[in-house]
Amino acid sequence: APAPAPAPAPAPIREPPPQPQPIIAAPPPVVSPPRPVPIPTPAPTQAPSSAPGQFVVAGPGNSLPPLSAATQKTIEQMTPLEVGKWMMQQGLAKYGDNFEYACVDGRALLQMRVWSATDIKGFMDFAKEDLGITKAGHALQLVWVLNSLK
Repeated sequence: APAPAPAPAPAPIREPPPQPQPIIAAPPPVVSPPRPVPIPTPAPTQAPSSAPGQFVVAGPGNSLPPLSAATQKTIEQMTPLEVGKWMMQQGLAKYGDNFEYACVDGRALLQMRVWSATDIKGFMDFAKEDLGITKAGHALQLVWVLNSLK
């Protein structure tokens, strides 16, 4: 009788592949909430004011002086909610909620002023697509209001 075949060598033991370690994101930095900034509205008979802490309210026939550095800082601190309210005061009440929804704060408002002056076509497309301002007259009114933030 033939000799029995040798027993097959045991299969090597395979270790399971290493499991990926979960990625743990760093916690977001703690940011203090912005301080509410009052948005004063001069009485209709008052001339526009550029006093610190005052916004110049654009209106027909108004000669708009440049805003002071203190006022610029105040605008930069505006929250999207305050920007929405401010837009309502500028005669664009229909779009105030759109500014809040798009998270347009004071710094974004000042950047929009620069953008509208350097790339009007791109700005008009942005106003239509991102802010829902579909009427050219309203978009141009927005440009006029932004330019009053000098």
